[in-house]
Amino acid sequence: MELVTDAGSKNANVTWNVDAANYDPALKIEQTFTVNGTVTLPAGVVNPNNVTLHKH
Repeated sequence: MELVTDAGSKNANVTWNVDAANYDPALKIEQTFTVNGTVTLPAGVVNPNNVTLHKH
């Protein structure tokens, strides 16, 4: 995942929690669901203001 910071763009790893999503693989129709993840900030990147991270 690319993070845009005050010092430029950095790549970060994300651990996705797919098991907690309300996706039903048995349904053969279009589904909309949310998958939450935990971002591991790369070295040299801090988040002192606890800015929420969102993937769009």
